[in-house]
Amino acid sequence: MNLTHNLFYDLITAFKQDLVKKRYQSFNELLNYCKYSANPVGRLILELNNIRDNSVLYYSDEICTALQLINFYQDVQIDYSMKRIYFPWMK
Repeated sequence: MNLTHNLFYDLITAFKQDLVKKRYQSFNELLNYCKYSANPVGRLILELNNIRDNSVLYYSDEICTALQLINFYQDVQIDYSMKRIYFPWMK
């Protein structure tokens, strides 16, 4: 199986960020986190099924980002207890 190594590095980037970052300043910053935390998972699943089409990857990223955001909203109480707040600062 030939999986893209950078996808694993992206996940490690997100894991490291989870250790130090507790608050997000903007929605774009939160989307950038999803790029490293959620999107690689969808891409790896596609690669495991030998799917590497760019249009499919695009939709996978969109779905994985949406699922990550939903997870944040579902886990507000749990995340807050760990001093993590995934809602961007309101100005």
